[in-house]
Amino acid sequence: MVLKRIGKLNGVIPQISIICGPCYGIAALGATMTDFTVAVNDIGEIGVSTGEKIGSVEERYIDSSMFSDGNYASKSGNANFLAENEEEAFKIARTIITYLPSNNLEAPWLGEGDNNLNLSKANLDEMVANDSYSMDRIINNIADEGSILEVNKEFVEGFKTGLIKINGLTVGAIWNSFVKSKITNEGIMKVASFVRLCDSFNIPVLSLVDTNGFAISLEEERKGLGRNAGKLLYSLIDATVPKVSLIIGEANGAGYVALAGKEAAFDVTLAWPSAKISLTNAEDQIKIMHRTEIMSSPDPKVKEKEVVERYMEEVVSPFKAAELGLVDDIINPNETKQRVFAILDMLQSKRELNYTKKHGSTLV
Repeated sequence: MVLKRIGKLNGVIPQISIICGPCYGIAALGATMTDFTVAVNDIGEIGVSTGEKIGSVEERYIDSSMFSDGNYASKSGNANFLAENEEEAFKIARTIITYLPSNNLEAPWLGEGDNNLNLSKANLDEMVANDSYSMDRIINNIADEGSILEVNKEFVEGFKTGLIKINGLTVGAIWNSFVKSKITNEGIMKVASFVRLCDSFNIPVLSLVDTNGFAISLEEERKGLGRNAGKLLYSLIDATVPKVSLIIGEANGAGYVALAGKEAAFDVTLAWPSAKISLTNAEDQIKIMHRTEIMSSPDPKVKEKEVVERYMEEVVSPFKAAELGLVDDIINPNETKQRVFAILDMLQSKRELNYTKKHGSTLV
């Protein structure tokens, strides 16, 4: 009965689980169906089977620290937050509530506005000038001071997801952990589930992009990267909340389409002057476009390298992308927060007309 209620109310009202002890079997199913799960380190445990049962099958000793304690649960994605003690766990739960509406028919609670909203962020211009930007520093400049609540912090290193406030408005942010991160299967799971959460509670989505696209890996392909890539794109297309992308660095091919493309999912796509945008591999594109020039040279290999270097900046230029309609506007880094907030504020009245259906068949 309880499990059915949790499932039926998923996405209707916020549900938070706090794991303060062993949570296995049916109890674990209920906890992981809630919107947020907070595990207490050292005492919280969550898993389908206990270590004793797994050990009896594998004929070796299995301890909770190997798969189900709070620390491991946060790394596997079973827990969204890790707390050092019960007091901190309840504090995290209370903080989560301040970002969410009381139900899915309401807008998230609007906090206090940022008095420094219109102040120029010159340090962002310096990042571009020195080509030494950090995605964490950028998100800190966009979010209101002290408002970043990172979700699934320990789960998947390549991408980060979190609830932030921009001039008091709750926003679901997606950004890279590293420069030019690759999109992996686990990264897709993290981002797609976060987008679904935001869409459930009318929270607009902001995607900060600097990626070389999907991982080029035999192991990732064998794990179903193609299928999962479709899930990522579907979750963004299916979301009806305002969606804004900001290309900071690279956005190439399928990576651009999935995390920044206005043709598929995003309402507005912005770019910094530092952005490098291409729908296909830029180097291959240049080689095809200038094949005649390359092949007619006495030394095609040398000529090929020369041609690629000559045309690369032009092909990946954000101004070229804007000319092709891939980007709506190229903004000054120092005014990023004002521009992003203005667009999200404008899109609050957005309405989408969808085909009549029960739900999509793509399981995220």
